[in-house]
Amino acid sequence: MATSSSILQRAAGPTLQASHLADFERRWQVVLPEDYRAWLLTNNGGVPVSQVVKTDAGEVFVSFFFDLDPKGDRGLDSELRRLDAQGTLLPIALEGGGKTICLSLADGNVLLIEDLSQSATPGGVERLACSWSQFLSGFATHEMPSETLDDLLVRIARDTDEPALAAFLATGGSIHQTNSSGETMFHLAVLKKNTGSMQLLLKHGASMNGALHMAARVAAVPMIEWLLQNGASLDELNEQGLRADEVASMPFVKRLLQGKRSR
Repeated sequence: MATSSSILQRAAGPTLQASHLADFERRWQVVLPEDYRAWLLTNNGGVPVSQVVKTDAGEVFVSFFFDLDPKGDRGLDSELRRLDAQGTLLPIALEGGGKTICLSLADGNVLLIEDLSQSATPGGVERLACSWSQFLSGFATHEMPSETLDDLLVRIARDTDEPALAAFLATGGSIHQTNSSGETMFHLAVLKKNTGSMQLLLKHGASMNGALHMAARVAAVPMIEWLLQNGASLDELNEQGLRADEVASMPFVKRLLQGKRSR
């Protein structure tokens, strides 16, 4: 059987504890299958690496798995509220054509349902697998992604890739996510000199903290001007207690920033 870690990308939901699952079960008066429970603790939603899964009904495209929000504000909870799902069906994923993939809490079957409100209608339900474990085993785990988290963050920042950003955030990614070098997507957009991405990221709640220092270090004068025009502070201090003019790599950038501070 395929392992959980080889099936999902990094953009999963918040880290869960067993108590969060117990709270969810109490909220909805359900009992989760052990294999699904273990998977949530390990992955908690996300986008499959290889989004085509081989099932009893044939190949199915999985857009993303719903995560469990410890606060009960979104993810599995919001799907149950939105779809008014009752009884033994748990919506667990969105299929590429807009159908809902559900887990039957009565018998463990994984079902593809065209209209959840009409789930008892013959022909409206297809069985995909007899258990969550069998469903996971249908993913092509050998098709591992070449794109790492660092690659994804760079692509969003470089290309102003709003669909990729939306998918990343919808599956639990944070607008403040950093790469392996500690740079946020906004920092990367500054380095790529992409003001379109900078505007997009700010619209989604990104922070400009550290961006002016970064622009000063790489002598990106147009980015310095843009940041100042859009609210960056010349008095912001980095973790070492230094201003942007104090970390500027080039004398002319230092003079530029100091001149703006003296006005």
